[in-house]
Amino acid sequence: SSYQHLLVFRLNFQRLVCLSLRPGFSQIKPSLAVYEFSCSWQLCQKQIHHIDGLNYGHDFVLLPDYYVFHMTPFVKGSWWATTKMFLGWSSPGEQMQYHPELPSRFVIIPRHKNNGDTGVMFVDTDPCHVC
Repeated sequence: SSYQHLLVFRLNFQRLVCLSLRPGFSQIKPSLAVYEFSCSWQLCQKQIHHIDGLNYGHDFVLLPDYYVFHMTPFVKGSWWATTKMFLGWSSPGEQMQYHPELPSRFVIIPRHKNNGDTGVMFVDTDPCHVC
């Protein structure tokens, strides 16, 4: 049954998955790092990707073979916006507004790399923000 399938998945893939995202500025591309730890905090996997336009990471979907992130057109990374947030002059929510020139897409990253190929895929979608 599907319940047994989910139970087996949980027993075989118990991992803590964390992300770190550094927005890009000027000539520097954004940096997305995804870490997977075992239940005993052993690092099982680490991936780093530089994806143009991915300046915001809030939530993601964890699938057996993929990570799925949303590239939102409501966050535009800039040095000034980050400085204002760092200094406490503004919150991330106050910096959010629709930027029609930015793409809205899902970034799909394989959890298991093959031969050094990152295999990152992009799926465009209507402008939206996943929260």
